[in-house]
Amino acid sequence: MNLLESRMTLRNLRIKKLRQSGFTIVELMIATAVMSVILLVVSVSMITIGDLYDKGINQSLVQDNVRSIADEVSQQLEYNDGFIGPTSTTYGGTTVYAYCIGSTRYSYVLGQQVVTTVAHVLWRDTNTAAGCVADNLTRTTPSKTGTELIAPGSRLTYFSITQATSTAPYAINLEIALGSDDKFCNTAVVPGSCAPGTTTMPAGPAFQGNTVACKAQEGQEFCATSALNITVVQRISSS
Repeated sequence: MNLLESRMTLRNLRIKKLRQSGFTIVELMIATAVMSVILLVVSVSMITIGDLYDKGINQSLVQDNVRSIADEVSQQLEYNDGFIGPTSTTYGGTTVYAYCIGSTRYSYVLGQQVVTTVAHVLWRDTNTAAGCVADNLTRTTPSKTGTELIAPGSRLTYFSITQATSTAPYAINLEIALGSDDKFCNTAVVPGSCAPGTTTMPAGPAFQGNTVACKAQEGQEFCATSALNITVVQRISSS
């Protein structure tokens, strides 16, 4: 074997050795790190998209609920004469308010969430008694015939029907909140309650009024509020 053949054989052996060599530990570590970063970015993106989707769905549910209630009440005010309210009656320590429009009665409790143990917070039924006495919403079924207007998991935080004069338009103000107690804050009642890391608000007035809001915290996608203010002109009158 001459010198040239020996060099060619040595070159071929080196090429074969290079082809048979694999990744080094450093190369594998770099590839693993890059893949981990990519997976982390994808995972965070998917979680964020999921949270935004849940937030959108809950917000849409609350908006639909408050809009449907406002539409119904406004129709009652437009086409019925005889408006009474708000009145209040206490049942076992719970204050129940009521508005009566014609023969339709709206009994409601502010700040309570519609759950298994509290089935009704805005109950619409027919008023058969004199005046406008709120139905007892502390019972499982307040009256024989009626409809609950607040969706499960939600609560009525504000509800008012006002009229400046007997001939002026009606003003309906309504606010509904969806979510558990720890998701809400109300700086008008509990100062600083909207700050991150605050504890659950005390029950009662803190969940009432048009200043109830969702906390900016983890899990806020499961909290939503919606308010609606409309003016209604009555189309008929007793005169």
